Amino acid sequence: MEVNKTHQYLLPCITQTDIIKKIKKIIRAQGGIIGLGIWDTKKEYVPNSIYLLIYVKQLAVGEFEHLQKSIQEDPQYIDDYLYGDYLNDYLHMFVIRCPYPEAYKEFLASRYSKMFDEEMTKKIYPPQTRDTLKYINTARKAILKDPKLKEQLERNFKVTFEDSYELDSRIEFENEIFNYVEGCEQTIIGTPV
Repeated sequence: MEVNKTHQYLLPCITQTDIIKKIKKIIRAQGGIIGLGIWDTKKEYVPNSIYLLIYVKQLAVGEFEHLQKSIQEDPQYIDDYLYGDYLNDYLHMFVIRCPYPEAYKEFLASRYSKMFDEEMTKKIYPPQTRDTLKYINTARKAILKDPKLKEQLERNFKVTFEDSYELDSRIEFENEIFNYVEGCEQTIIGTPV
């Protein structure tokens, strides 16, 4: 799976929630999340939502239905549906609510450093360890406007970044939206979170 900005910045916001712990039971049996995003254009846009596309082939029907029901009872649950051709693709989409609507709003505007204060950032994005994925560590540094990251970027790009600049590139909505249609991001931009 290609890592997008949703994966870097929004997935850590929900990794400790009960609903993700339930979804992880499906993931462990399946081999992982196929994709993450902020919308599927084949559905009505729901503000403050994260879409997780999961492979479900290996689960027995009764086992999947049991896990699905427990997920549907969670307060962060928004929706779930078959994705693609179930007989051939075995994909299921879960839509869950991001617990931090203001951070979500800043994320959509690519204002990563405004998503969280330092204390909350350190809670959600733990310091780098052997188990911390590189892209999560980079997101943490971008949110905190880490001076070493800034120096590295200035050196790599041979430019000087003003203090007001973000330390990561802007969101490319075509990488964040399932079934992207040119211009569809205007639906998101104009919708209150």
